[in-house]
Amino acid sequence: MTQSSSTKGLILSQTSQDRGDDRFRLFIERVKDYAMFVLDPDGTVASWNSGAHSIYGYTAKEIIGQHFSVFYPAEAKARGWPDYELQMAQSQGRFEDEGWRLRKNGAPFWSNVLFTTLYDHTTELRGYAVVMRDLSEQKRIEELEEKIRHMSEFLAVLGHELRNPLAPIRNAMSILEAHCAGQPNEERIIWCKNLVERQVTQLTRLVDELLDVGRITSGKVLLNKAEIDLRTVIAQAVESVMPRINECRQQLTVDLPAQPIWVHGDISRLVQVVQNLLHNASKFTPEEVGKLHISATQKDGQALLTVRDNGVGIAPMSLPRIFDIFVQEEQSVLRSQGGLGIGLALVKELVGLHGGTVEAASPGIGEGSRFTICLPALVKPSEKTASGQAVSRPRPIVPLRILVVDDNKDTAESSQLLLQTAGHKVRIAHDGPAALSAAAEFTPHAVLLDLGLPKVTGYEIAQQLRKLPLPHPLLIAVTGYGQAEDRRRTHLAGFDEHLVKPVSINTLTRVLARIRRTSQPLPVFTA
Repeated sequence: MTQSSSTKGLILSQTSQDRGDDRFRLFIERVKDYAMFVLDPDGTVASWNSGAHSIYGYTAKEIIGQHFSVFYPAEAKARGWPDYELQMAQSQGRFEDEGWRLRKNGAPFWSNVLFTTLYDHTTELRGYAVVMRDLSEQKRIEELEEKIRHMSEFLAVLGHELRNPLAPIRNAMSILEAHCAGQPNEERIIWCKNLVERQVTQLTRLVDELLDVGRITSGKVLLNKAEIDLRTVIAQAVESVMPRINECRQQLTVDLPAQPIWVHGDISRLVQVVQNLLHNASKFTPEEVGKLHISATQKDGQALLTVRDNGVGIAPMSLPRIFDIFVQEEQSVLRSQGGLGIGLALVKELVGLHGGTVEAASPGIGEGSRFTICLPALVKPSEKTASGQAVSRPRPIVPLRILVVDDNKDTAESSQLLLQTAGHKVRIAHDGPAALSAAAEFTPHAVLLDLGLPKVTGYEIAQQLRKLPLPHPLLIAVTGYGQAEDRRRTHLAGFDEHLVKPVSINTLTRVLARIRRTSQPLPVFTA
């Protein structure tokens, strides 16, 4: 074949039977990854290679002589798309298209098709050479990635909407605890408070797990690694899970060495891993007689953490898939405990991101279980805290002026009352303009700023607050959005901290401790 400089498409040579053409036809015939065939000028199939047979399902005998529109869905034929493709190929010399095609059995598949116009030596149209690739797998992957992206976006919005009502509920419970001492029916009030607090904690945990699924499946989990003592990780996890263990009247034994076990990791994520294992052990261990045990040791350059229980155990057939996402044991005793089947999958993924492994073992149903985490250990680093920062003695703080900005009235007012109970001076604003006005008059030491505000977003308010001719306050994003991209955006907008709703008073106190007493008197509060 030769190509003319004045005619678009390919021109066939006058001698089409020489040995070179025979070799070329043999090559075309044996290509199996691409469908290659020739159409007559009217679109009738004139030749058919083995790749076309493999992809479409037609033998050469079945398809040669038929119009190529047989490969198209009814909708495409109704709008004349096959004829349009030939017209474009003839006018331009070639035409490339992607779209749905049909196999012989009627199954649709996504394809990339290239039409090239063929002319003889007199420039008379002889037909079209067609090369087609089956892109079904690529299309499936693209659609899956798109679904994952939409799922992540949906989960982020869902998490935000669920966390918004949790925030004022937790605030109200903390306020109730501070004011119920010495009151009539104090025991009943405390019981109610503790019940609501436990349920808020459980719902918050479920929301966090759902969001983590979206992050992991989309590869958006980012770790903030530092040199940390594994004993600190265990202590924080135990502190978080003890209310549940006490409620179930279970016994937890903690066995830790006297010396630190240093690892390189994200302390919040490792605490989450241990919390999940302890919570799982408590959930599947009987009340009152349940015994849990957690230990840590260092051996051969590895940090080993083990959680054991005397609970319902794991069937041997279930051990290989116990860490699969959304998998739960089939036994009714486990189903009755609820849960999403996410916790152990998150444990495996997060441990893997730290370069470690996790294994499950159990003698069988009713014989308890054991989970062992293995992480690379570090040689003893320089004296640092668990967060990786140099040890320093915290200084006392004075009562602060705090501006709370949230369009949710319940959240704003409960935050105000909670912070006032802690001794701070607090004002609230429900939108951006009101926040800027209050900041100019109130000169707050800290601003608790929601991101999803009406009129002007929290990001924009943060940037405008930084431009005011006032001492810069500590800017704290308090939001239902907690993904890595959300944290990146708040950092770029000038926020100092990013807290995810619902925020406990202990967390707020720890963050506000960044504001130290200075040698200069703080500006006088104006009521």
